[in-house]
Amino acid sequence: MLLEQRNIDYRFMLVDDSKYLNVAANWLCHEPFKGMSDFKSKSKYANLDLGILQPTPLVAFDFIKQYIMPSIDLPWRDHKEIDAVENMLYRHYQEALKNRNDSN
Repeated sequence: MLLEQRNIDYRFMLVDDSKYLNVAANWLCHEPFKGMSDFKSKSKYANLDLGILQPTPLVAFDFIKQYIMPSIDLPWRDHKEIDAVENMLYRHYQEALKNRNDSN
């Protein structure tokens, strides 16, 4: 993993609430003790609900852009390239939602 290669000690959570965790670590959260499942409802892509329990890759991408990239010093790609990937993912999910609605 890239973080391990660079000796960066950060942890991420997929849970709603992590107050039960007693682990000394650098947690990266959008709010204290909150994880990706909680962020799913706060993401700018929360409306792209495909009816799945886990956050979609686009929600995870939003979390990376908003919280991980500014907090972890890594050689990130150019913002133009990152925005292009985000736009491609957004179009993909819009199409998936349209196809799902058309088939109902």
